[in-house]
Amino acid sequence: MVKSLIKILPCIFIFLTALPLRAQYSVYDFDPVVVTSSRIPTALSSSFRTLTVLDHDMIASSGAQSVEELLETSAGIDIRSRGPLGVQSDVSIRGAGFEQTLVLIDGVKISDPQTAHHNMNLPVGLDNIERIEILKGSGSKLYGPNAFGGVINIITRKALHQSTTLKLKGGEHGLFEGSASISLPVNHTTNLVSISKKQSDGYRHNTDFKTTNLFYKSTLKTGRSDLGFSSGYTVKDFGANGFYSLNYPNQREDTRTLFVNTSADFQRQWGWISARFNWRRHKDHYLLDYQNPGFYENDHTTDVIQADIQTTIIQKFVKHNIGVEFGQDAIRSSNLGRHDRFRSGLYYEGQFRLISTVDISAGASAYHYSGWGWNFWPGIDIGYNINENFRWIGSVGRAFRVPTFTELYYNSPADLGNTKLKPESAWTLEQNLLYSTNRIQSSAAVFYRSGNNLIDWVKSADDDPWQALNIAVIRTYGLEYYLSLSPKSVPISAFIRNVSFSYAYLHNDKSISSYQSKYLLNSLRHQLITTISFTELLGIKNRWAFRYEDRIHQDSHIVVDAHLTRTIGSLSLSFSIMNLFDADYADFSGIPMPGRWIRCGIEYSFISN
Repeated sequence: MVKSLIKILPCIFIFLTALPLRAQYSVYDFDPVVVTSSRIPTALSSSFRTLTVLDHDMIASSGAQSVEELLETSAGIDIRSRGPLGVQSDVSIRGAGFEQTLVLIDGVKISDPQTAHHNMNLPVGLDNIERIEILKGSGSKLYGPNAFGGVINIITRKALHQSTTLKLKGGEHGLFEGSASISLPVNHTTNLVSISKKQSDGYRHNTDFKTTNLFYKSTLKTGRSDLGFSSGYTVKDFGANGFYSLNYPNQREDTRTLFVNTSADFQRQWGWISARFNWRRHKDHYLLDYQNPGFYENDHTTDVIQADIQTTIIQKFVKHNIGVEFGQDAIRSSNLGRHDRFRSGLYYEGQFRLISTVDISAGASAYHYSGWGWNFWPGIDIGYNINENFRWIGSVGRAFRVPTFTELYYNSPADLGNTKLKPESAWTLEQNLLYSTNRIQSSAAVFYRSGNNLIDWVKSADDDPWQALNIAVIRTYGLEYYLSLSPKSVPISAFIRNVSFSYAYLHNDKSISSYQSKYLLNSLRHQLITTISFTELLGIKNRWAFRYEDRIHQDSHIVVDAHLTRTIGSLSLSFSIMNLFDADYADFSGIPMPGRWIRCGIEYSFISN
């Protein structure tokens, strides 16, 4: 008891002395236009869906060093990490499986067809992100396949001003991160170039990692037309101690992701036309035992080529969006073999105002996959402005997901794929009551999802291999509550700038016969997140984040993170303590996450108009 008290005394001291400080928190005192809850850009206050926006100020003040660390502060988002700082994580929304979350970059699908374990191998660094929009609930009427539990759209920033930014960060466990970026607008073009490198010796045996990221983005504006080009490349080399089997501590993996996107947007008096063509290549090399490479080894290469054209037509009472999409998924693998599949899709969305206070968005997508034929996925959303502060939104929609190449073709002594798998499907209903003023933002949502033909890796007995089957029927009930306060009264506002509180609860009514489940039944049951931004003192900003997570079949835990920054001219100094109270926890049973981790950083940023 005495030793434990001595251990946390420094933390208590830091907490008490930090109370007069402040961190910047993103509070909307404007009405931003969002692009993920609808294919028709819509003001956030008029959105038809439950949407979370993590803007640039929030990213900067969070102290996060990866997209995964940033997403962990949003209730309803489940980040299950096998390694820290973006080494490898599975992301799910509202209790859906990690394969059922669609990830976008600037509206372009980048989910991996081999396995969603690779979805967060993002070819873009955190410094290149303008904001992240998170759509919760079915998104198939807008985006087609895999937008089952929700959509994460990572929107990269534009080089609007000439600037140079240099960053250096370091910390315990041999952590080092360095990055450089240059923004250079020239005449009608903008150019953004960045490079970053991050590495650590690891916090336990065989958890070291090295990550390198390159990113380039350019836009050309000619009259009422915008032409865009972007490309990102990321390389990860990491120890994978226990990642796929606790019996093998010497697993090793390296991945390489290349992404190239071209776009064209043409403004017209009646609306606009947009066209995109993109390519994503992902390489994955895996060793079961790096000390004996010949024992078991996998090499996988996937290629995804996509093109889409859409047009938005603005009329007096109705807005239309119509589009077509084509794509090919291909894999060349030492284990899974050589396979290709093709898809083509049509989608439509219409928005209209029924009366002065009621808006409706209705639409559908129809997709054809080689081997599965055509499927139709409708949805309708309704928004009702009760008064200037209250808005009610409701939606119902059908979603689907196609099996990954791993689920179809993987073959090992421990896991067996299944070529007879069918696409998953689900109906989702939700409603949300929103309240917003200059100082208070609140939402209360309830939802229900009925999933059928859900794919899971299951087995009947402990000695059997895991096998992919359309076995599960899961009814998911959930609620989410969010409250953000910016105190106005002098005694409180003198100490606290902003407090946010969010809570999510999930209940699964499942039916998988007598099988043991590998993935689908491990979602978060209770999730509570609180962030506090204290009032600035002596130029120091301070933000605290508290996370409580209670996962089915695992012990609950509380993690506290603290982040302080001080800006002096063009220099910014930062100090972070992640997992302040050294909580012992794991997102995956048997794979412990890091304990207390101290990090420091310095940033130089010069902007010239």
